[in-house]
Amino acid sequence: MPLTIEHELNQAFAFGIEEVLFRTIFEDSNRGDLNLQDILAEDPVLGKKRKELVDRKARLLQIKEKLDAFMMKSQLA
Repeated sequence: MPLTIEHELNQAFAFGIEEVLFRTIFEDSNRGDLNLQDILAEDPVLGKKRKELVDRKARLLQIKEKLDAFMMKSQLA
């Protein structure tokens, strides 16, 4: 039974803190104390890494297509 009570308290606290955090963020944003764009912006280092990975994936898919085409031609010969 004590674990059930603790779980309920934790759930209530989690919901309450989420509400307070969001309300505070929006209030600060409305007052101009906080810029939501800054909070939501992607970290430049992570953005660069993501772009590198997307580019690498595209190159690998091109290579795979060329290998698949080569294998098809080899099987037909």
